[in-house]
Amino acid sequence: ETNYDIAQEAFNSLVVVLRKVDGSPPSSAAEHNPLLLHYVAHLFSGQCVRGPVHDRLMHCWVTAIKRSHPSCVVDHEFGAQWFLCEMIIKSVAVYHDRNKTAESNLRYLFSSEFLSDIEEVVMFHVPDLKYPYHIGPLVTVPHFLMRLTSYVSRGHMFRILHSYFAAFATDNYEDPAMSTVKLKFMRIVLDHHNYVPMNFPPLVEPSQVADVNEILKVWKTHHPVAGLFLHDLDLCLQSKRSSVRAQASVLLKHILKKHDADTRYQPGVDNVGVREQVSGLYIPLLPILVTHHGVIKRMPHAEQRDWLASMVWVGRNIASDTFIAWFTNETHKRKVDFLSRLLTRCISLFRDEGAFPEVAAWIMRVINTIAHDNHAYLLPNLAELLRSCLCASVRPEHVFQALQLIHTFVTSPSLAQGIFPSSVPTTVCEVLTYEVFKLCNDKEEHVRSRASSV
Repeated sequence: ETNYDIAQEAFNSLVVVLRKVDGSPPSSAAEHNPLLLHYVAHLFSGQCVRGPVHDRLMHCWVTAIKRSHPSCVVDHEFGAQWFLCEMIIKSVAVYHDRNKTAESNLRYLFSSEFLSDIEEVVMFHVPDLKYPYHIGPLVTVPHFLMRLTSYVSRGHMFRILHSYFAAFATDNYEDPAMSTVKLKFMRIVLDHHNYVPMNFPPLVEPSQVADVNEILKVWKTHHPVAGLFLHDLDLCLQSKRSSVRAQASVLLKHILKKHDADTRYQPGVDNVGVREQVSGLYIPLLPILVTHHGVIKRMPHAEQRDWLASMVWVGRNIASDTFIAWFTNETHKRKVDFLSRLLTRCISLFRDEGAFPEVAAWIMRVINTIAHDNHAYLLPNLAELLRSCLCASVRPEHVFQALQLIHTFVTSPSLAQGIFPSSVPTTVCEVLTYEVFKLCNDKEEHVRSRASSV
């Protein structure tokens, strides 16, 4: 209605009713009060709602928060925020459908007051350690925010998202409850159906920036949600609490598995390069893990495995030029840390698992890419990495792949000098020769034939 005081009193009365009908905080959408769900559906199914209510409803909600009305939504224990959010979303959707045209801009479709009120409500729900709070009402907010991205300017939604996470101090990751809230919020955001499309335009080359902090700063600007996620992964790895790091690694593994299974991002004729684009969103994970390789070394076996498995997935799927753009920009020490600490650790962790052939194939691709990109000074490190790979796996395809690499090295004078220095034992060739002789007695005829010809 036009009278603000009447509207506010109506809102306050609504909250009193909601407390009676649905007073306890639900833990999931499945537990929402069915009577209220039917009521929302009824309101927007016909002519019950004569005009948009989202502007006034959101304004009344903000006013109630500011006035601290005793019966209103001034605490985090109020369990029916979802109902208010559902009403606003339905009204926004109806208003959007009635007013959106091909030429209209979402930035101007909704009033600046409405967009400002959204931010007020979201920021109100940043939990405070000084007061008790429930997870249920808090996770309503990210669901609400992500559903709004279908109708409201995404740029504004991203700014709200960044403001919400900026409200958490860095040391909040030392508090298990607060880190749980933050990571639950992030999981809801990452699970949104359009999470990946939200992060494009095309990728920024990592070579354009200097260090991890700068990379993350650029990523948060150009790829807002992915950049925010990677920034928080970096903070979690700095945490002294293993439980916080474990939650972060589980979340990372979860979202990468979703990408891997998503039919929209499968390689194919109609999707050339799409997997490389998706995995390219996570290229900063490589420098992050190089920075924290000491922390990873001290982790329990299972936790190490989760972090490094995620690194392998990103590395296997990114384009070679994207990888080398990052690698070239790193310092000599960090390059050695990546090769001799992280990749060597991958070999020892995965050597007895069924996924090791994929890990070994990626490592050999890395060796080949680095060796051919003016990194001859790293050849002793590459040779040792290749030797470790061969010792861990004696599959014929890996032996022949290693042979091809060695052949490339010895036919190039500059590479040959790097891989056969007088100070380094040529154990990689010793291992390789031994494995070739073994393959001459392989049970498969085509393997025996190829090994004999070598």
